[in-house]
Amino acid sequence: MSQNDILNSVAIPVNLKTKPIKPNESLEDDKAGLINNKFSNLNSTFENVELINTSSIPSSVVITEEELTGDLPSEYGETRIVAQARDPHWAWVYWEFSSIEQKKLEIKLGAFEYAHTELFLRVFNTSLNYSFDIKLPENCDNWYLSLNDSDCDYYVQLCIRIPSLGEEVLATSNPIHIPTDKLSENIAEWVPAKPVIKEENIAEENDSELQEIANSNINEIIEIIENFDLNKAIGNDEEQDSHTIGSSDELLKR
Repeated sequence: MSQNDILNSVAIPVNLKTKPIKPNESLEDDKAGLINNKFSNLNSTFENVELINTSSIPSSVVITEEELTGDLPSEYGETRIVAQARDPHWAWVYWEFSSIEQKKLEIKLGAFEYAHTELFLRVFNTSLNYSFDIKLPENCDNWYLSLNDSDCDYYVQLCIRIPSLGEEVLATSNPIHIPTDKLSENIAEWVPAKPVIKEENIAEENDSELQEIANSNINEIIEIIENFDLNKAIGNDEEQDSHTIGSSDELLKR
């Protein structure tokens, strides 16, 4: 482009999209450097947290009947833990650490410190008065507990370990009783099992009963006939005897 072209050119205004700089934004780099130097032993970097207004967010997720699809929701918006006994040496716990509570804690602690928090379970045996901890991996929401002592009462707490504040309890489970792994001392009396009667046996028994009834009826009929013939024969003999006696008497009278 020649000098004449530059002198004869016309300047056209251009609207550029710019973001106004706030007064405190110039200090973000210094702030990040101070925090990274303070926690230099941790392998992490400082990140800005975008603050959101949580006052409009409900404390729990409300699901209407029209929204029910048959699938369980991913979360219910409530931080809680539930324990269930499985057998004398195992129990199962599941929990939920609501996303709203997580965001509140992240805003309170800051993204850097929140990234180094740890969730763990604290299992209490109230019968023998002891407890033990279980460190949890990331994105875990249930755990099978291996229990050494049976016939005991337990409960579990969902806890978080914060570098600057220590340990805090997020939720406490319901108490559970683990059954015994020994034989019961209460032995019931022996009850013999009732024999199972198949349909074939029932049909055979019914046929035999009907056959017996038929045979008994036939025998009764035969007996009646025989008695009838016998009575008839006896009646004929008596009639003959009466005629004979009568005739002899008449002969004697004559």
